[in-house]
Amino acid sequence: MKENANNPKLVESICVSGKSDQVGPCVEGISHHGSLEPARTLCDQLEISNRKACHESLQSNTKLFGA
Repeated sequence: MKENANNPKLVESICVSGKSDQVGPCVEGISHHGSLEPARTLCDQLEISNRKACHESLQSNTKLFGA
């Protein structure tokens, strides 16, 4: 994830190629970013079906961004 943080579509494609029970946690990991707004932008670049998990991960971890 960390090495490809600027290429969320690549990471997403890797996530969805895994087992079905791995997709959600993998997509949630995409949202790990240094600050909140870039992380939201990153989530918005994902396929619609994966955006919710990404944004929910951000929401539950908002305190880690200092927000």
